[in-house]
Amino acid sequence: MEKILNDVLKKIKPDRNERNRLSDTSEKLMEKAKKAGENLSIDIEPKLVGSTARGTWISEERDIDLFLLFSKDTPRNELEEKGLEIGHKISGGEGKEQYAEHPYIKTTLNGFDVDIVPCYDIDDPTNIRSAVDRSPHHQKYVEEHLNPERRKEVLLLKKFLMGIGAYGSELKVHGFSGYLCELLVIHFDSFEKLIKSAKDWGDGKIIDPDHNRDPEDLRTLFPDDPLIFIDPVDPGRNVAAAVSKRNYATFVRASQDFTEDPGKTFFFPNPPIRSEKKLSENIKRRETKLFMISIDIPFDLVPDIIYPQLRKTKKKLVERVEREDFQVLRSAVWSDNETAVILIELKFRSLPKAKKHLGPPLGIDSKPFVQKHLDSRDKLAGPFIDEDGRLVFELERAHTDAREVISNSLQSTEGLGKHIGKSIKKEGYKIAEDYDVVELAENLEASEFLGEYLTRCLPWYR
Repeated sequence: MEKILNDVLKKIKPDRNERNRLSDTSEKLMEKAKKAGENLSIDIEPKLVGSTARGTWISEERDIDLFLLFSKDTPRNELEEKGLEIGHKISGGEGKEQYAEHPYIKTTLNGFDVDIVPCYDIDDPTNIRSAVDRSPHHQKYVEEHLNPERRKEVLLLKKFLMGIGAYGSELKVHGFSGYLCELLVIHFDSFEKLIKSAKDWGDGKIIDPDHNRDPEDLRTLFPDDPLIFIDPVDPGRNVAAAVSKRNYATFVRASQDFTEDPGKTFFFPNPPIRSEKKLSENIKRRETKLFMISIDIPFDLVPDIIYPQLRKTKKKLVERVEREDFQVLRSAVWSDNETAVILIELKFRSLPKAKKHLGPPLGIDSKPFVQKHLDSRDKLAGPFIDEDGRLVFELERAHTDAREVISNSLQSTEGLGKHIGKSIKKEGYKIAEDYDVVELAENLEASEFLGEYLTRCLPWYR
């Protein structure tokens, strides 16, 4: 295992040129922030936070978080307005306004993606005024508890989680955040010790670094969270709240398999299929009915807004096709922020025109049921009593084509995600079926997503 981990570290640890470029970029950002505050006569303290500021970034990461600390007495609207004003000044007018709990600026500098985020300079992280106010306190805690050796262990853990598809607390992933990775290494001391512990984790795991809380109380406080790691900066917060049951279980299974048979594929898995030929062959072998819906998004939205709305839309479409007796095998969503994609796969390619419609059981008045369907134009047979003693009509099915159901649902936009519905009204949508899905995926640069869906497999088994 030691040789594998050392080889992985060599590939993921930023080299001297990358570190120097980060250092120069960070210095320039701090200078720009201080100068912008002075020129605009706005009293702020700029502070770099996050993995690049803590030395826990891997070479493929290019994110810098610059926080602008305002006095805690600053009115919220003033913090937002002045925060954006300074952010635009730092970015030279090239930054884009993004919106989470409150607005911030996203820009690029020297190949790095930079988030310029206003927050309050608070003394007590248990009494925050906005969700990001804890970040400077997280920065201080990690800096005090991570030595150079532990930073290497964090790199290994982050890459391991990336490899198994469980890294990132954003709503697209529901996985492990960078801060959680740092705390896990601080708690267990090394990647190897963490993995050997995780392989024995059960349905849920509770980690309280200060060991001063009753586990039953914590389980009551966070009843639905499979992993509970109490924030040492804010004892009322679960750092692992974003981790889904699937990603928690994936991490435990990966830890079991890696401990038994270590390999680099956990860190660098083989990619899913993406060639048109293999994708088409796979669709043919499945003998299901596959739909891909694509929707252009004309709004500037962050993934944390797009993905919940996209999943809500998918759920509504699945409910509607299942209401018409189509059985859904699986479904999935994907977005590159400009286009949203929904995959819906049905178990059967078509349905018969006739469907069985059960009446009320014995003991309940059946007259309304019989009167409703006896002379209906949709009646094919009935009423009669089936082998289970139930009153039955056989009726003509309203929809035998699932595409029609999906189209009607999209056109009405009722129950869909807010911005997804607005996008459909503004830009429309496309639906591809079966082999045409491959061409649409290629045009949308979503072939890897389609390949991963069709051959869904734990990454280290590919």
